Amino acid sequence: MRTLIAVAILVVIGVTFYFLGYHPIVSHGSSMEPTLRDGDIIWLKTSNVADIKVGNIVALSSLGQQPVIHRVMKIHPLSEKRYLLVTKGDANQLTEEWEVSADAIIAVLVARIPLGGHVLQFSYTTLGKTLIGVLLVTLVALWLYRRHKARGSN
Repeated sequence: MRTLIAVAILVVIGVTFYFLGYHPIVSHGSSMEPTLRDGDIIWLKTSNVADIKVGNIVALSSLGQQPVIHRVMKIHPLSEKRYLLVTKGDANQLTEEWEVSADAIIAVLVARIPLGGHVLQFSYTTLGKTLIGVLLVTLVALWLYRRHKARGSN
C-alpha cells in the first residue's frame, strides 16, 4: 500500500512541476561530462533571457534540432531586443554563440537524475513494459493479500 501511495505522490509531484514550467528531458552526448552524462534525466525550468546568469547550464536549440545543453560562459547585450549567449560544453574546448531575442524563453537546468534516462528508455521497450506490468500486478496482489490477511486476523 505504501508503495502505491509513493508512486501516486511521485506522479502528482511530476505533473505539478510540469505545470509550473519544469520539464524533464534525457541528456544525450558527452559534451557536458562530468557534470552531465549521457542518459541522465535533467529537469529544466523555463526562464527569461534577462534572468540567465553566467555559469547556468541551459538548453538551446535551432529550429527542428535537438537542444544543445551547455554552460553559459558570457552574456552580451547586443541591443534592447537581442542578446548574444556564449556557451560551452564542460568537456569541449570551443565555445558556441547563440543570438537570442530579449523575449526568448530559455530552459535552465535545475536538477538531474543520474542515468535515469536509460531506465526511462528501457521502460519504452516491450521487455520494459512487460516488467512494469508484472511489477504493478505484483504490487496490487501483495496489497490485496495483506488487506485480506489483516481482515482475517480481526
